[in-house]
Amino acid sequence: MKAIQNVLIAEESNVAQHVLAAEYIKAGYLIRSVTTMSELKNALFMNSFRLVLLGMGFGGQNTLELIKYVKSKNPAVMILLMASSLTISETIEYMKAGVSDCLIKPFDIRTLMKKTQQLFEADESEKRLNSSGQSDTPGSDPAYHLPYNPQMGERNKLVAEIENTVASIRDYRVNVLITGETGTGKALYSKRIHLGEATAREPFVPFNCESMPPQEMDAALFGGISDPGSPAESHKKGRVESVGKGTLYIQELEQMPLTLQARLSNVLQEHNYESGGMMMPFQGRIIATMSISPEQAIASGKMRQDLYYQLSEVRLDLPPLRLCKDRIPFLTHSMIQVLNRETGVPVPEINDDFWKALEPYDWPGNVREFANVIKYSFILAGGKEMNSSMLPFRIVQACVPQKKDEPERETDYFDLRDYLRRQETEIILSTLEKFNGNRAKTAQYLRISERSLRYKLEEYNK
Repeated sequence: MKAIQNVLIAEESNVAQHVLAAEYIKAGYLIRSVTTMSELKNALFMNSFRLVLLGMGFGGQNTLELIKYVKSKNPAVMILLMASSLTISETIEYMKAGVSDCLIKPFDIRTLMKKTQQLFEADESEKRLNSSGQSDTPGSDPAYHLPYNPQMGERNKLVAEIENTVASIRDYRVNVLITGETGTGKALYSKRIHLGEATAREPFVPFNCESMPPQEMDAALFGGISDPGSPAESHKKGRVESVGKGTLYIQELEQMPLTLQARLSNVLQEHNYESGGMMMPFQGRIIATMSISPEQAIASGKMRQDLYYQLSEVRLDLPPLRLCKDRIPFLTHSMIQVLNRETGVPVPEINDDFWKALEPYDWPGNVREFANVIKYSFILAGGKEMNSSMLPFRIVQACVPQKKDEPERETDYFDLRDYLRRQETEIILSTLEKFNGNRAKTAQYLRISERSLRYKLEEYNK
């Protein structure tokens, strides 16, 4: 028996909330609706939901903080964000925070229900794969260990040059600086370089500057004395010491304080450092990544120029996917091969409309987002044909042609009454169909009088 799914609707408009709730109830979901922040907190505390329909800026809250709050209460919950408009940077932030998909108002109610069904189907498929022994860890994600095979047709010359550079340097102990937007594969290339002959058997020690308070970075990197002055004081290892002859992998280098950058520069210059009153040798190498260009970081005072020159013995600038969309066929086939090996699910055929739907989208999350989309579509296909209906709504929506003959004006508006009237019409007509045209049962089901129903049907006929 199919489980009844719990859905929470967090929407401040009572009218829109009722329209959404009626549609979900009709589809067989168990619904809870809230209109205030206190109601939302109470609902998340008292119940376990599988899906939250979340209005952007709900309760007057910062949307990003709101998403993080919902995920903190239930990390496994899926979130569909409803917004009047979204910028690319906002979309990236929200997806990174845990949003499953974004819906731009006004959206068609049938599209919403189809998207909901696909989310639950994909979620159930992943659960079945995991329960059969398949791991859903980052190590099994096709974006992490996507093989490079020149015979498979990597078309983009810039990426091919980067691959050739990596193949040339990975067996040597050189410092490397990798730049690129979020999701372009900086972690992937860092690990592939580390697994070269020079360091493959040595430690790979990550250090993320973005996730650590500045005042804690020095001790975390260089160690020191724990419990100083006490009889039990001892030497505390830092990341630099833990590296040995391996790789210190520094993420988001531009977030590191300049004073600490100066100390790191000295380590690379002298090949030693001071920790807890002792001089320690440094025999490892550094691979550092940045989300902005070094030139921009230096000009804005976020990076020391001497450290840049010391780290960039080799520099790799990874392009965003939107500037090299000719990679899409190669990436798609490569990722599907990885998923096929991991899951045992047959390689599906790919419909032409699937390729056409991928092209207009700008991929703000880059290869990371692309890998998740292919995995999602692969699971939905179940070994059969992959088509555009299996893609997330935000991608399909990018294929809809925009009106060019009517420039955007400050007086543009969203007609809420017309939108709700159309949703009401769809609900009433589909309910009539459900009861084979029986008006009495339809009115009873919708909690309205037969007279009201008759009046509305007359209006529709007009």
